Amino acid sequence: MKEVNKIKRKLIILLPMVFAFFSLTGIGQAQLKLSFKATGGYGTISTGDINTVINSKDNMLKDQASIYEYTKEGALEKIKWGLNIEGEFILNLTDNVRIGLGSGYIQWKKGSTTRLIVETLGTATYNAEPNITAIPIKISAHYCYPIASKMNILLNGGIGYYFGKITLRLEEEIPFAGGGI
Repeated sequence: MKEVNKIKRKLIILLPMVFAFFSLTGIGQAQLKLSFKATGGYGTISTGDINTVINSKDNMLKDQASIYEYTKEGALEKIKWGLNIEGEFILNLTDNVRIGLGSGYIQWKKGSTTRLIVETLGTATYNAEPNITAIPIKISAHYCYPIASKMNILLNGGIGYYFGKITLRLEEEIPFAGGGI
């Protein structure tokens, strides 16, 4: 496993260098320009298993509340919105051909709480905190095709490697004597 990680790290460093070397050879006297592109926003995600776990736990608490006639306040909410910020350095090899190297930060996070109130015993509190983060490293190629004096068609594609981490923290605080609900 360690061997595979070492190979991946070497490829992440070696591939951009090889790509840049072969892209830059043969350009000759071309004027190279470097530009920077920054993007960001707030978007949605389909998280699959994490939302299934959160939804199942919330449905279980709803069922317990209806069966035992407890009062349920709040809900354990699914994660669906997140922050996405990226930057890319773009090297203009010719008027139409460019290569880029970029990175960014992506995070989806949501905390929620629900309570089951049992009149004779008190309140049980349940918290859910899903957190998904990723750091992409991307290499891209761009082709700019001019169709008018101030209008271009831009085609781009590339490869990326994402370093990610997913955590889900579920907490239950049940202050009843003798166990839980």
